[in-house]
Amino acid sequence: MTGKGRNLAASVRERLRKYAASGSGGYLLVLQRFAIERLLFRLSESPRRDDFVLKGAVLLALWGEQVSRVTRDLDLLGAGPAAPEVIAKRFREILTTRVPPDGLEFPVETLRASEILAGQEYVGVRLRLQAHLEKARIPLQVDVGFGDAVFPRPKLADFPSLLDAPTPRILVYPREAVVAEKLHAMVRHGEDNTRAKDFYDIYVLSSIFRFDGSIQSRAIASTFSRRSTELPLAPPVALLPTWYENTDRALRWRKYLEKDKLTGAPADLRKVGARTIEFLWPPLSALGSEKVFTADWQPGGPWK
Repeated sequence: MTGKGRNLAASVRERLRKYAASGSGGYLLVLQRFAIERLLFRLSESPRRDDFVLKGAVLLALWGEQVSRVTRDLDLLGAGPAAPEVIAKRFREILTTRVPPDGLEFPVETLRASEILAGQEYVGVRLRLQAHLEKARIPLQVDVGFGDAVFPRPKLADFPSLLDAPTPRILVYPREAVVAEKLHAMVRHGEDNTRAKDFYDIYVLSSIFRFDGSIQSRAIASTFSRRSTELPLAPPVALLPTWYENTDRALRWRKYLEKDKLTGAPADLRKVGARTIEFLWPPLSALGSEKVFTADWQPGGPWK
């Protein structure tokens, strides 16, 4: 990126406006996407680069447009002490890391850290902060979780850059662990599951990637064990065809796709269900029966 100070910030802002106008999302979403990207670059250049692993919806952008979906938040897996004050201190280091000018400022005085509670259970740290681009104030939220068993081990990957700024190279969740955690959520939430994003992600990931059955089954076993969840012997409700035949659920699914302008999965929820069952039940069933699962999944399936 070329330019200095206000000139650079003004140039970046205008380029982001043009990027948004090209059909790449609303301007505010593009601003947040750019701010998240540059925050990740600061992380990648900081002494804290090994303390956090990228997960969640932002990770999907790394795997291509077909997988990517709208998000305003950044999700990370953290290492070490889980106290808000510790994570806030680490992020102050990240925010003040010297990087080539990219038009953005991350004032440390805007940083706030608090506990994330699920009921009475402490599950992580939420950070709220701002990025400044000229006069634009871009609100960001970063959720940091702890304690997940990640298998296979996280690997370094290049996060795509919107403009011509240096690319963040960061630790990321492996897709097998993403699948395992979404399957766990389906089992845990049961009939009350309203997480349409999980079904969308499973459909798209199973459409574009190959999966090794032995690795995927180990990822599932690791996730269920770490979260003290028994492996089911019979299909959970989210892996039964009848779950996808519910009229209200099918309507909510279509509205979800329309609202976020998602095109990577069918509008027919029954087709999504057929793929979800075909992809997830064989490795889960093998684990529940204490059998070795070594099948191979090519994009679109089935296991062979």
